[in-house]
Amino acid sequence: MYSEIYTKGLSISKNYRKRATKDSQELYRIINKAVFIAQDRTHKESEKALQFLINLYTPFISSISYHLFKKLSETLEYSDVEQEVRYNFIFLVGKYKNERSVFSYYIKKMLPRYMTKWVNKELSYNSRMSFFNNVNIIYDGVFHSNDAVEDYLMSFITNNEYIAYMNAASLEKSKSRTNEEICLNYFLGSDTISEIAQRLHISYHAVYQKISSKKEDLKEFLKTNPFCGLNITSTGIDNIHGYMR
Repeated sequence: MYSEIYTKGLSISKNYRKRATKDSQELYRIINKAVFIAQDRTHKESEKALQFLINLYTPFISSISYHLFKKLSETLEYSDVEQEVRYNFIFLVGKYKNERSVFSYYIKKMLPRYMTKWVNKELSYNSRMSFFNNVNIIYDGVFHSNDAVEDYLMSFITNNEYIAYMNAASLEKSKSRTNEEICLNYFLGSDTISEIAQRLHISYHAVYQKISSKKEDLKEFLKTNPFCGLNITSTGIDNIHGYMR
């Protein structure tokens, strides 16, 4: 039953130049049903539904893969890039919420976004590896390996990225001095929330809220910055390199 529906969906999709409105609507219904089944890993047709979605969006997946491969052709095979795109496609199928948008709009917006982050990290990593492969490193006593040296240098780079971010954030326009105070004296300094609140003559809660908001901004910065390579989890990013408290 489902095989016939998926075959029909692929046929409608391929005939997009002559597709009537009713055909498009039927295709969207097939896609929505396939996504619903694919997300239910206990459903006996889950794998078939997922494969249908992959087959349906293969031209889109291939287009993204080819575009990324042009940037990474010196270090990766095309098949490796395409595999990464497919993996992220499957991951995003699992995250899709049908009450927020139609699937086609969602996947065509989110998949390029995820892959842009991935390729930036790959380019950053390849750049670092090129540096380490072409430089003779003289070890300090604590730097007992290339990995130890790389970890130190990347920590140094991340630290500078963090400082530059907070200095720039401190200059953002604000109706009060709270933003500047927390950027320079909390995130880059050692002042406590209470000390900042007393100095500015505002409540502890007001300072705490501002710091919490700034932490969310910092999460996004660290997540998207190609030099950091951090994974943001449900536990947040507290205590990363001792920056966040």
